[in-house]
Amino acid sequence: MEYLKSVVPSQLISERGSNLVVINPGSANIRIGLASQDAPFNIPHCIARYTNQVPKRSVQDQMLNSQVTTAQHMERERAYDVIASLIKIPFLDEEVANNSFPRKMGRIDGHHNGKRDTVFTWTDVHERDPTSSVTVEIKDMLTMVLQDLRFGSAVVHQEGLAAVFGNGLSSACVVNMGAQVTTIICIEDGVALPATAKTLPFGGEDVSRCLLWTQRHHQTWPPIRTDVLSKPVDLLMLNRLKEFYCEIKEGEVDAVAVVHSYEEGTPAGSHKTRLTALNVPPMGLFFPMLLVPDVYPPPPRAWFHDHEDMLEETWHTEYSRRPDLPDNVYPGVNVNFPMWDSYPVYATKPKKEENVGLAEAITSSILSTGRIDLQRKLFLSIQLVGGVALTRGLVPAMEERVLHAIPSNEAIDTVEVLQSRTNPSFASWKGGAIIGVLDFGRDAWIHREDWINSGIFVASGRKYKDSYYLQAQAMCYMNS
Repeated sequence: MEYLKSVVPSQLISERGSNLVVINPGSANIRIGLASQDAPFNIPHCIARYTNQVPKRSVQDQMLNSQVTTAQHMERERAYDVIASLIKIPFLDEEVANNSFPRKMGRIDGHHNGKRDTVFTWTDVHERDPTSSVTVEIKDMLTMVLQDLRFGSAVVHQEGLAAVFGNGLSSACVVNMGAQVTTIICIEDGVALPATAKTLPFGGEDVSRCLLWTQRHHQTWPPIRTDVLSKPVDLLMLNRLKEFYCEIKEGEVDAVAVVHSYEEGTPAGSHKTRLTALNVPPMGLFFPMLLVPDVYPPPPRAWFHDHEDMLEETWHTEYSRRPDLPDNVYPGVNVNFPMWDSYPVYATKPKKEENVGLAEAITSSILSTGRIDLQRKLFLSIQLVGGVALTRGLVPAMEERVLHAIPSNEAIDTVEVLQSRTNPSFASWKGGAIIGVLDFGRDAWIHREDWINSGIFVASGRKYKDSYYLQAQAMCYMNS
């Protein structure tokens, strides 16, 4: 203990992190590296299959529904006009006076798109085999790491909690904006509050698709067959254009960019064009109907927030009862640790999936804590992580929209988004490295022998192989 009080944090991570591998899987990329490294390797997710056929650049998944209904298209247009009034740009079909460049550039994807009810190409951003079991997959991964790769032990951490540690904080409202999913959870004094967890079914890739739709509508997109549904390389190109040119600010935002085309049997082509309304797509985070989040029917299971299900253990865990309290103090739930004494009690799990904008979801998450002192603290400690957090102009827009979303009867008049001390994309990975070297987490490690032999969690007798709730995002593996 005396050593921990005197040691420099970087020295501690260097000493204990040399054999600690930290893995943080995201929606589109996986971040992996030694805890002693300054930054992880960032590797795109991919699915590899052995085939005897000639490789194809375009692969169409027949299970995906690629149609946007007329009603959804109209809702998207209305959302565009609402955003246009906020950022002071012309409405969707309003002609710009004294325009210095032509809006119309000919054909879009090989045909003229003049109908208002045209079906647009879209994709399900949560593609998964509906018959697969996420729980089984994660347990198989642990078996692979502990048994096949012969790591000595492993531990699973909640991603939002890891992000807080990654930025050197103890309390914050963590907004994790990934490629396909946005999650929100509040952390107080190093403890994740399950009742505050929210999941929004959109992310950075939806902003990229909205960028394509916006340019097609304004007819500024070159006459090429850009198809994010069947050509992943097109989605990567759109992501890059979004990262370079999209930002949130008032007024018209245009830019000259080079768009690439990739067709079977032909070399890649380059097309120079002027993109317009580049501040509209990122505003879709606050007005999700612009992103068309409800194109597809709900999947057979709520798999897109399975990575947060480890928090649901707190709704089923039986703790030892304090003798000084009567049995009916906490009806329906047995939580008697002092840290939970002042928190509201919920008879059932809160609804975690939200079909609202980002500002409303953050406000709802923080207000659900039920304590005015904590609410004020969290509204001043909003932390943005994930690749979307790098969007220029997002922080002031977030502060303004969240402040606007707070009900007038709440005694809160200040909102602040904290500046990240590290790359927002790597905050959770860095936090996993920090938590992994701290002594207080040692009881949570799953040892290889126990996992292989019986799946018993050391020190508690909890069976992990039989547990439905062995799910998380940030994982550490130690080779002892």
